[in-house]
Amino acid sequence: MEKTTYLEKMGTILENLAKFQRLENDPSDALKKKINGLIQQANRTTKHFNKAIGDFRPGYCYGTVKTHKPGNPLRPIISQITTPTNHVAKKLNRVLTPYVPTGRSVSSVTEFIDILRTAPPCQDIASLDVESLFTNVPVDETIDIILNRG
Repeated sequence: MEKTTYLEKMGTILENLAKFQRLENDPSDALKKKINGLIQQANRTTKHFNKAIGDFRPGYCYGTVKTHKPGNPLRPIISQITTPTNHVAKKLNRVLTPYVPTGRSVSSVTEFIDILRTAPPCQDIASLDVESLFTNVPVDETIDIILNRG
């Protein structure tokens, strides 16, 4: 794909104010302080998490080309590697992975949708694929739902 086409398609994606907003300043220090407060709270009952230490930057967005679709649209990828939350996300993945039964994971959204359509209503189904769903999930609302479910 030509660079100008790529930049045009990414610009269209990032203009969607329902999913993205332009940062006026770098929120990394405030986020680092907030995440360290949450880590301190969590470590009162468990010692799973280390404080976020070091310099951080906001995440960044790039697009991968969907070559199998007409017009070759882009799939936006939000990289969190440079953020203060990255190490917590990795740790949560390590903590949660042992609880995901083997043979019970899916490899694609299509497979997950097929399971949703055919599963008996009495079964619990969950998606832990935060990477693919991140741009479409209202994160704060989802966290509130999880915290208030208990």
